[in-house]
Amino acid sequence: MKKHIILLIIILYSSFGFSQLNEKKDITILKKLTLEEINYSLKSKTDKGTYLIGITCDFSVWGECTAFVFKNFAGSWELKDKLTFSNTNGEIEEFTSNENLIYFGSHSAGGSSGNGSYYFNAFSFDESKFYSLEYSWSDFKYSSYGFSNIEAINNNIVLDYLEKKASESEYVYKPTTELTLEESWKIENKNIYEKIFKGKTEIVFKYDNSEYEFENKVAENSKYIIYNVFKGNMYGFKKSTKEYFIIWVPSWNYDTTKFVLLDNEDNTVFIQDSTLGSNGARVYINLDTKDIYAFYKRVGED
Repeated sequence: MKKHIILLIIILYSSFGFSQLNEKKDITILKKLTLEEINYSLKSKTDKGTYLIGITCDFSVWGECTAFVFKNFAGSWELKDKLTFSNTNGEIEEFTSNENLIYFGSHSAGGSSGNGSYYFNAFSFDESKFYSLEYSWSDFKYSSYGFSNIEAINNNIVLDYLEKKASESEYVYKPTTELTLEESWKIENKNIYEKIFKGKTEIVFKYDNSEYEFENKVAENSKYIIYNVFKGNMYGFKKSTKEYFIIWVPSWNYDTTKFVLLDNEDNTVFIQDSTLGSNGARVYINLDTKDIYAFYKRVGED
């Protein structure tokens, strides 16, 4: 479960000193030092000195935030480093420190396009330097994801800590040893989005007798039930074998396929995929024979 920072005073004790989170007097000092509206603060006393970190978020710039780190010297505060990062919802996750570093996580969503990034951020006490490990993903066509800058983090203590946080994060994709229906569909139907416009070809279905739950069915006849998931896949249920299967995965996973018709005589599904071609496409799939073909839509065509 995600641990969100809340604006309360929390005092965390450890063997190396202590850290205090979002204390009013610390936020006031940070406002004086930065002349910014500070949303989060963390004061950390370590054997390397006393540090004060503040984070301000500008929601007018799509969740852009800046973190400042100051170190106490002679009763004053010296700026050691600052980091500007994207943070869509303005929530800082797991804002904490230990004897080596200060850590926090931030999430940047890509809106309705199905992409985004998660940032694992750390400030090294030894180097007086920020590091940020970015994990990004995209649902355009086949999903892509991965870390973009592991090689840039040359501090092994920081990298090991960030790897631990990433291994615990729900944002990081960790593949299991079993293929899902969607993964099987993508493998078996590779290049289907191009082949269907070259003439009649065949689609491959994999059936599953597990239980699936859908909010609404869009069509039903004597042999099949059709379910269409908003910003997801189109599923079928074969009554004779009581099995579920995926009929269609949009070429852009975060889009919604439009269901048009289920023919009761030959069990052909007529759908529209708006992600194929400049105006979308009409796709015809026979659920019995697995025959499939498509036509690009013309301008103004429904």
